[in-house]
Amino acid sequence: MNVAVSLAQLLLVAVFSLSGVAKLFDRSGTRETVLAFGLPGRIAGPVAVFLPIVEVAIAAALIIPISARRGAAAAFVLLAVFCAAIVRSLMRGSAPECHCFGALSRSTVGPGTLVRNTILAAIAVLAAFGAGTSRSGALAWYSEIPSDRRATVMTIVVLGSAVIALASLCWQLLRQNGRLLMQLDEGGALPASPARRVTAPPLEIGEPAPAFSGHDLDGEFVSIERLLAPQTPVALLFTDPHCGACRPMLEEAARVQAEYADVLTVAIVGRGDGPALRERAHDLGLQRVIHDPDDNYFTAFRILGSPSALIVGTDGRIATAAVAGPAAVQLLADAGREAAQAVLAEPARR
Repeated sequence: MNVAVSLAQLLLVAVFSLSGVAKLFDRSGTRETVLAFGLPGRIAGPVAVFLPIVEVAIAAALIIPISARRGAAAAFVLLAVFCAAIVRSLMRGSAPECHCFGALSRSTVGPGTLVRNTILAAIAVLAAFGAGTSRSGALAWYSEIPSDRRATVMTIVVLGSAVIALASLCWQLLRQNGRLLMQLDEGGALPASPARRVTAPPLEIGEPAPAFSGHDLDGEFVSIERLLAPQTPVALLFTDPHCGACRPMLEEAARVQAEYADVLTVAIVGRGDGPALRERAHDLGLQRVIHDPDDNYFTAFRILGSPSALIVGTDGRIATAAVAGPAAVQLLADAGREAAQAVLAEPARR
């Protein structure tokens, strides 16, 4: 029983130390996950820092015999909180991206995530149940091994841990590559939200841009006619505040809005969580951000997912077909550069 308890504690040490350290090096991803689970933006930053510190502290407590039981109990409580948050998201029909192991693991929260955390919680109960003796602790199993066999056993443990870590990394890479291939088959877009899925074919170049009107996050009235009023092309960017892949496009949008404001109008359409969208827009200094809680604009422009982008010409017609993923970032960068070059070339034509 002591060996089983020690091995349970050792497993928890490996999980919580890896998770905590990885999160410390991926605080932006951790913050996005916290926002995705519905926490207010004002506390997302502190939680993104505090959570990995707690995980590392739990791992350290599990190693020390005098605190091993408390560490296992803390692990159970934290895992129970994670399970409750996952159940809440699944009941709401939400599937946020989870940076459970920082940048090492980015996956969508689902039943598998809940099962994994439930199993770890059961292991935490086992670790806490037998952690009361003076010899308990994650390394107590080592003292049970005869001295002449300890070197061999330790070598096996180290090599086994390395193999498991490598296998886990390979599995994550295979999953990510699989998702990437699926996205490429679907035009590079992330899946549309369950609330409304686009079934009509994409808008073709030359079609009139759908009419729309509303207000941006600053309360300013926005419509396709108003966006086209300066007689500049309009880049429409479609995003989700909980989409990790959208951030490069939004960072590029902030740059283009600052550098090419006179030759290209950039507007962002964000669906989903309004407060999280406002938080991200504020962080990046974005302008003309329109909230689309019911996917009305996504549907009107026949956007499959986010991040996506398209260009509307000065004549009010679709100038470029909608593209998604990294292609959306490139489209935006090229549009700004081409618009600037067109303005520079105008005096020469005269």
